[in-house]
Amino acid sequence: MLKCEYKNYNLQGGLKMTAINITNERQNLYQLVRELNENHEPVTVINNKDENNIVMISEQDWNDIQETLYLYSIPEMVQSIKEGMNESIEDGYTLEEVFGDV
Repeated sequence: MLKCEYKNYNLQGGLKMTAINITNERQNLYQLVRELNENHEPVTVINNKDENNIVMISEQDWNDIQETLYLYSIPEMVQSIKEGMNESIEDGYTLEEVFGDV
């Protein structure tokens, strides 16, 4: 993690988020971007002038969130996911059953 002043927050579901001060961390922006991409953990950037903070995540994490939201917007997909979660792996299909002789 950045060698800076930061604070960890516990979020819902046991997730943690780091908060950094924007004034102090401007010079560490490139390091922050690298760490966001490596660790896949969101960072809250605190703006001291007002309460308009932001949360930074990697582009890959953003794309993953958007894909999840899209899939959950399709009612049939949600039902399929729920059914799949209740299904045992042993009850699934083999690769040969799905793809045949490839």
